[in-house]
Formats: sequence, structure tokens, C-alpha cells
Amino acid sequence: TDLLSAPLQVLWPRDVTHYAATIFLDDSRVVTTLGDSGLGSRVDPAVRQRVLVEGEKYFGQADVVDREYFAAYMPLKDFRGRTIGILGIGAERDIYVDLRNRTVTLFSSLIVLGMSFGFIMTYLFSGWLVRPIGELAKGMDRVAGGDFSYKVRFKAADELGTLARAFNHMVRAVKERDIRLREMTDERLSQMEKQVSIGRLAAGVAHEVNNPLTSVLSLSMMMRKHMETADPRVEDLDIIIEETTRCREIVRSLLDFARERPVEMRVMEIHEILRETLVLTRRYPSMKQVETSLDPSPEPIRVSCDPKQLQQVFTNVIINAAEAMEEGGGTIHIDVDEDSSGGYVVVQVRDDGKGMNREQLARIFEPFYTTKGSRKGTGLGLSVSLGIVQKHKGTIDIESQPGRGTNVVIHLPRVLGDHRPVRG
Repeated sequence: TDLLSAPLQVLWPRDVTHYAATIFLDDSRVVTTLGDSGLGSRVDPAVRQRVLVEGEKYFGQADVVDREYFAAYMPLKDFRGRTIGILGIGAERDIYVDLRNRTVTLFSSLIVLGMSFGFIMTYLFSGWLVRPIGELAKGMDRVAGGDFSYKVRFKAADELGTLARAFNHMVRAVKERDIRLREMTDERLSQMEKQVSIGRLAAGVAHEVNNPLTSVLSLSMMMRKHMETADPRVEDLDIIIEETTRCREIVRSLLDFARERPVEMRVMEIHEILRETLVLTRRYPSMKQVETSLDPSPEPIRVSCDPKQLQQVFTNVIINAAEAMEEGGGTIHIDVDEDSSGGYVVVQVRDDGKGMNREQLARIFEPFYTTKGSRKGTGLGLSVSLGIVQKHKGTIDIESQPGRGTNVVIHLPRVLGDHRPVRG
């Protein structure tokens, strides 16, 4: 009995009266803490089946001397491994239920307290975190609305403070760029207004100058026709005719640049326009020293365009390429293909000429800017070409490096499917 009382004192030192421990020999109690009344009584049949017959441990409810206990039983074996008895220990059912309820209550209370503490900490943390983020969101809305004077005014040494300082720095930089952009825009608008005024004035002057130039040229050619070749005035007259012709070409280019001619749109095959352009450009003197190579796309590509205006664009680009190679000759490569989307045709005109630097590329589309010198161009060709391509909802890009030639890339919307010619 003392042997069995020891573990009860360890497990339940305050009160062992409601707990019991028993040793069974086979299924009979031979030693128990229940007193002499329990000696010789039998173990619960369910326990006997589980422990003695099956050789397994038993945990659960069991009848102990006409009382209900929650107990645990394990088999006792001899040195040969045969089950010869049972060791059992348990507590009265009411005591066990009370202990279980108190344990559940304790753990439930701990869980509720933990969740409450977590909710409180989450609320405090979210307030500490959300307030600065809310101020940043408010600042972004204000800045997006054009208020560049807004400043986030909370200070902290953590990541949110770093974010607030970065936001204020960004707003300050955006404000400075906005001021510079407005200054540049005002300056550019002023320049554009001046250019428009100059263009109108130049167009008016061109109209006035064109008629006298035509008269001078016509009379000079008539005089030259009736003069003898040996006449010493012939040389001077030839110079007059040459310079007057050049002046008339400049005036004509200026009038073409200023004139808004209605566009006649038709669905055309791009290769057909290019082939006709190459036939027309053969008569130019600058084309005598160069060759042209047309690499068409594998399939026909159609565009909606004014063919005469597109011929003017291609002619200008090809002649520019030829004049860039006029001294040493070379080949003008013309490639036609569709872009990756299939919605645009891409026409590339590459030459092996002297190329252009960045400063020249930046001004290449400006009216009256030319790299050919005063006697070879008016600087209106690419300006007119850009206007024509933009009317056709396309773009012109120019890539060039000194000594490596120039590549002009023209994108035009492609017509898909079967379309009939359209007038516009």
C-alpha cells in the first residue's frame, strides 16, 4: 500500500482521498489504496479484455468497487513477457470532471485574454502605422491635383519617416521641374508664334516675289535663245538664268511648305509607290553615282494614302541619301516589312554616306535647316515630309552617326483585308 501511495502523493499531494491506485494479480485486486473492502474484487470486464487479453493499455471510464472512476491501466508482465496482472491508477468521476472543467476554463480564459490583448495591440499598432500612411495618401492626392506646396509633417526615425522625407523631396523636385517645364513651354510657344508669323510673312513675300522671278527668268531665257554663243554677255546671262532658277525653286518649296492642299486618300500597294518613285528619281543628277536596292516584303502590303504625297516623301528621302553619298558613291538600301504587331508597314531607307551628329539630328526637321549648304537645298524637304507622314497617321524616325550613314524609318498604318479605293 505504501508503494502505491507514493505516486498518489506526487500527483495529488493536497488530497489523495478521491484517488486510487491498485495492483491486480490476473484480474483480482491484491493491493489497493481503497482499503480492505476492495481486496479480492474483480477488475472491470472492459479493462480485463483490453489489458489482460489484448495486452494493451486502457484509458477511460471504469467501475471501481461500485464507483465510477476515470482511470488508466497498464499490463504487468513477468520475466518471460507474459501478462500476469494489471497496474491501475485513477480519480473519482466527479473529481475528474471538476478538474477537467477548471482546466478548460483556465485555458479558455487565457485564450480570450490573449486574443483581447492581441486585438488591443493590433488596434494601437494599426493606428500608429495607418495614420502616417493616410497622410501620405492624402499628400499624393493633393500633389496629383497640382498642389505642390503640400508637405507631410510627421517625423519619425523609422522607415515611415524615411518614406515621408523621400515623399517631400520628390514633391519638391516635381515642383522645380514643373516650374522649368512651364518656362520651357512658354519659351517654346513664343518661338512657335514667331515661326508662325515668319511663315505667314514668308508665304506672302513668296507670292509677291514669284511673279517677278518668273518674268526675269522668261525674258533671260528668250534673250539667251537669240544671242550668239560667242557673245561675251552669254556667260553673264547664263548666271542670271541659273540663279533665277534656283530662287524660283526656293520660292516654290516655300509655297509648297505653307500651302494646305487637300489629301486624296486611296488604298495603294506600298511596293508600287516605291517602284514608281525609283523610276522618277533616276533623272536626278545626284542619283548617277549611286545604286538602289529594294528589298520588298514577302507579301503585298497596302496602305491608305495620297500616293502623290507619299511619292514626294520617298523622293525627298532617297535624294537626301544620294546627296549624302554623292562624292564616293554607294548603295541606297530600301527595306519594306511589317512591324511586330502587323498593324504598320515599316519602310527603311539606309545609305552609306557621311552621317550626322547629334546636334544635326536634333534640328533635322526644323524648317530651313539643311546640312547640304546654301546651293543644294532649302531645308524644307524633311519638314514637308514629316507633315505629310503625320497626316497619314504615321511617324518618321532618323538614326545616324558620323561616318556610318543614315537610316530613315517611316511607319505607316497598314490596311488589312479587302478594301476598295477611298476618296477623301
